[in-house]
Amino acid sequence: MVRADTPTRTRRVTAVSTDPATLSPSTAGILPPDQGAPWHSELSRLEQELREMATQKTAVERATADLRQALEESQKHVAELIQQMGALQLREHELRHDLLQVHEQLLHRDDELRFSVRKLTMNRDALKAQNDALKEQRDTLKTRHDAARACLDDLNEQLRRVRPNLLGRLYGRIRKLLARGSKRPG
Repeated sequence: MVRADTPTRTRRVTAVSTDPATLSPSTAGILPPDQGAPWHSELSRLEQELREMATQKTAVERATADLRQALEESQKHVAELIQQMGALQLREHELRHDLLQVHEQLLHRDDELRFSVRKLTMNRDALKAQNDALKEQRDTLKTRHDAARACLDDLNEQLRRVRPNLLGRLYGRIRKLLARGSKRPG
């Protein structure tokens, strides 16, 4: 804005607009009315620089606003990532705890299985020893049975030879008498 109470030779600007569209020689500073032509090129150059600086300032402000928005979005994203990381760490802790419990159960189960295998091995060895002993007894009994059968066969053969002769007949009658006598009530 230009003050009207300034002397006629010079006008003083009390407020300068930074908008490039509103800049003019009369608002750029002190301009002597009779010397406008020599200063005009310098003033135009300065006004152009001022417009460029204002444009740059606007661009910088836009870029700053964009960067602030990007920073806010990045901060939100980082906060979300930190929250996800916390959740993942909690889940990892839970999974490690579960893994340790399962590992402990498997170790306990392994111990039980080892004990069961040792017990079954001992039972198998005991049963094998019993089986071997029973086989020996069976073989012994079979040998005795075979010997008794051979002895019985020999006795039957001797009896068969003795029966037709006199003593054999006598023996047969005595046996019959003894068998009848034991049937009578006495």
